Amino acid sequence: LMGTFKSLGSITSPLALIFIGMTIHRVGFEKLRHVPREVWYVMFSCFVLRPLVMYLVSAPFDLDPMMRKVFVAATMLPVSSVIAVLARAHGADEEFASEAVGATTIGLVFALPVLLFIVNFV
Repeated sequence: LMGTFKSLGSITSPLALIFIGMTIHRVGFEKLRHVPREVWYVMFSCFVLRPLVMYLVSAPFDLDPMMRKVFVAATMLPVSSVIAVLARAHGADEEFASEAVGATTIGLVFALPVLLFIVNFV
């Protein structure tokens, strides 16, 4: 029985990504070319605000430099794919959630090397 739960748990992320893909397909790829202002706010939060806050919050603690870099880099992770599924389940805006997941995932490709370069000097 425990093996069943492990196998079910391992398919939740791929299923969430399939759901996001279906939602984006239904909405249309054209809409992703013109990202709404709110999604830009989410991307700003992911790639600028959260890493900066983590850097400032971790500054007073005597942390190993590598640990601090990992903490800062971890705050840059894109919006969780499960958010879109939860948005639909609770009657929230699933299209916005899917856009945020897609935009932050694509944005991570460009933002991660830049932020890791910056974090290297911290």
